[in-house]
Parts: sequence; C-alpha cells; structure tokens
Amino acid sequence: MLCLRTLVSRAALVIGLALLPGPARAICSFDATDVALGTATELCPQLVDISKDCLGRAEPECFEDPGALQSFETWFVQIKSRPIAERPLLVRIGPGTFADSNSWFLACGDNVESPLEHGFTTIRGAGRSATVLDLRPGMEFLWARIGLVSWLCHEMHFSDMTVESEKYGVSVAGGGDTTWSRMDVEVGSPLTGGSVLNIGWQEESCGTRPDGSPFEHYLFDVRFRVRAKNQTNVGYHAPCDHNWFFSGEIDVTGDAIRNGSTTDLIGVDVKGGGRFVGLDSRIRVETGDFTTGALGSAAGVTGVHVSGDEREFHMHGGLISVDASGHPGANATAIHAEGDTHAHAFGTESRVTAGPPATGVAAGTPRRLFEQGGMIHSTQFWGAAADPPRNADHYLLSLPGADLFVETDCNASGNCNASGSEAHLMIMNAERCGDPADATKDPWFDNVTRACRTSP
Repeated sequence: MLCLRTLVSRAALVIGLALLPGPARAICSFDATDVALGTATELCPQLVDISKDCLGRAEPECFEDPGALQSFETWFVQIKSRPIAERPLLVRIGPGTFADSNSWFLACGDNVESPLEHGFTTIRGAGRSATVLDLRPGMEFLWARIGLVSWLCHEMHFSDMTVESEKYGVSVAGGGDTTWSRMDVEVGSPLTGGSVLNIGWQEESCGTRPDGSPFEHYLFDVRFRVRAKNQTNVGYHAPCDHNWFFSGEIDVTGDAIRNGSTTDLIGVDVKGGGRFVGLDSRIRVETGDFTTGALGSAAGVTGVHVSGDEREFHMHGGLISVDASGHPGANATAIHAEGDTHAHAFGTESRVTAGPPATGVAAGTPRRLFEQGGMIHSTQFWGAAADPPRNADHYLLSLPGADLFVETDCNASGNCNASGSEAHLMIMNAERCGDPADATKDPWFDNVTRACRTSP
C-alpha cells in the first residue's frame, strides 16, 4: 500500500509546481475573511466547468482541454482557502475523455491536519459513459499510478463519470467524508511480474474526527473493475473508514496467481479500522485464462477477506461469486475471517468454484465460509437437488449449520446416493461427518435419518 511519506511528497510536489513562476493570476479564496485581510484578492467562483470547448470563457470559470484536469488541479492548490461549508464548490465536467498522466490529485490541506475545514466540493460528470477521466500514467513513479486522489478533503462528492487508472482507481487519503454515485472505476496494469498491487478503492493515511470516530464513505451504483496479469488485485481495500456500498459491483480478474499466497485476488479486503456494509451488491472474483505464473495448491481466490481486531464486514442481499477454475489447484473462498473480526451476510447468495486438478497438482478446496479466529454469521439454502453442492469430487466446505440443501433422490433405507424419491434435509457439519480440512470427505448431516449422509 502507499505510505504517508509518498502521499505527503506528492502533495508537496503538486503545491510546489503550482507556485512556480507563470502567468500572473489573482489569488482567490472561498473565505471572505481572506479578502478582508488582503491575503486574497477576490472570492473564488462557486461554479467551475471543465470542458472540451469553453466557448471563450476564461479560467477559473472554465478549464479547457487539453490539459484541463492539470490546470484545474494547479488552480485548486493555489487557492488561499479552499472550499468551506459556507461556500461550497460545484465542478461540472462535460462529455469527452480528459487525460492526466500524473493522476488527478485534489489536495485540501498542505500537511496532515484535521480534514474537517476544507473540501465541500461536488465534481459531476455528464454520465458514466459520457465523461471519462483517463488517469493512466506516462511516468512510472509510484504516485503517478494512483488515479484520482482526495487528500485531506472533507465532504467531497463525485458522480456520473468513469475513472480509468493503472494502479489504484480512487484513493481517499488522510480522512474526510465522501460520496460517490453512478460511476465506473476501471483499473488495469500492462506490467508483468513482481508484486505490484492493483486496487479499485484505497484508503490511506487514516484520519479520524476530533472525537476519534472514523470517517464515512457512501457509494451508490458504483462499479469497480480491476483486471491485470500476474499481479495482486484487490477490488476494495478498507483499512480505515466506514464504507456503505449500495447497489454496486466489485469485479476482480487476474490471469495468474503467485504460488504460496492465499490473498492474491480479493474482492473486498477489510482490515485496520475498516468497516464495509454492502446492500444488494455483487462481488465477483475470478481467474482468467491460466497462461503464466507458478502452479500451486497454496494459491487462492477470495471474495471477502476480513482481518485484524474488531473489523467488520456486513452484506445484505446480492451475490458473492468466486471462480478459480482458470487456475489449477487454486483454493476458492467466499468469506474468510481472521483474528478478532466479525462478518455477516444475510440473503446473500454465494457461488464458489475452486481450481481443477492438473498433472502433479490436486484440485483446490471450495469454501463458502472460512473462520481462522474470526466469527462469520451467514446462512445459505442451496435449494433442492439430487446431489450436494461440490466441484467435481470435492465437496463445498463451510461452517456447521450455515449451509442447507434438500436432497431429492434418497431411498427408503436412507441412502441418498441410490435411486429413490424421498427428500431429505441436509445440514453442513464437516466437524461431525467429514473433515473441515478435507473437501473429498462428505460433510453433510442428514436431518431425516439423524446420521451422516451416506457416501458412495
């Protein structure tokens, strides 16, 4: 992850570049006190456009492309006092693709301070398919691949656009509340090898309110897509703040997984002080065509990973889909909780497919729920079928009592692997009937016969 020093260096560079000699420009402020004291020459406009054609309007009322994003960023950091609650700013971005090879870095503070006084900016595009911010870099510095960054900004609101980036899609650094609506965030790297991270949503340099409570982010109809070859890919990384995710999508795809890791492809990763609450949303993680990378059954694909102390994941409705079929031997897990953590998912459907066997490699283990010190509350009814949910000869594993299905071909003697027409309710209980670590052993308990399900 990015470190505080990296972001501070980036902020200093942006501000330093803005202060280089150039065309004379009045210094404005959103605080009338600055004008009264003479530290600013005028009040800043509260409505600004970024456009392909300003029709003769000058900056700062309108920033014309090419170079519009960089010009706006330079103006924004030169402001004496950035937008405040009493004088918020609305930025309208017109149709078209707007490029900035150094990321779009919106800094509301010059150093690590309480991010509560400045921000108060709404940035609105013309629609997710109409307005595109192309933030893929021309340079290889770490911070050049961040994408869109809100640095020490409070009450920032983004909507109706697509953000394209190479390393991180969007990053909230240093704290501040934000909202995001009707957006696509596309992340993908052409780089190969190494341990480069590709992340759709990232929180960095965690901050808190004066009372110690975390900041909050609300996302409505936002779609994250992270795709890269031979990389560590994470759709949503929440180590700091409380996140509310409504009717959105998190889509992670990787073409290769490094041997020996269990967290190379993750949909949602909650750690540190983070909390994620999803409602009627979809989390999808899958391997692409397996063309490069080392084979190994230790590798895994995870829908949701919660780790640390007192961290939380909540989901109501929606889908968690994990498909590792493109990687032989890869384990696949819908929800994985480690440490003193809590996860619950109610009314959420899960689909889990582990990697198939290959020469010298055993098939991976499919798990819906996996506790390693954490606590998971989630129940899934798999419906009525002639066979339990499994991948080839590997049964789906989960927690005792968390999964149920009705087997419809049991015979009068209670054997459910022979021809029959009786329906038996089956309850997951690998601790009693199988082996929590061995997916080849039948984990189901037959609630009709009050015994373990008869295996072939």
